Amino acid sequence: LHCADFLRATKSFANEAASLPSVPEVVYERDVRPILKAMCYHCHGEEESPQGGLDLRLVRLMVAGGDSGAALVPGDLQQSTLWTRVESDEMPEGTKKLTSAQKAILRSWIEAGAPLLREEPKT
Repeated sequence: LHCADFLRATKSFANEAASLPSVPEVVYERDVRPILKAMCYHCHGEEESPQGGLDLRLVRLMVAGGDSGAALVPGDLQQSTLWTRVESDEMPEGTKKLTSAQKAILRSWIEAGAPLLREEPKT
């Protein structure tokens, strides 16, 4: 009797879990933002006037871009200057570059359409 109750509860839980929205494999807040914060925000986000007019703190700001145009085109690596400059080691400037693991995360995120966990703040 207890086994049957357990099986019914397990099946019910599995059905409820299946109906929940899935979280993309790579998301900005959890996976990409920490990389950009550590490697890029000092020039593109934490200062009063970001270099090149580019602020990387929000996805919508990356899409809007800076002096060189859009930094991010979700789903399109070659049109995303954020990717092309990181991938070629042009950015970040200096000797400290993104690791191959960090680049793989960034690449996967852009290819997946630059998903977010939640809507970004308006300000």
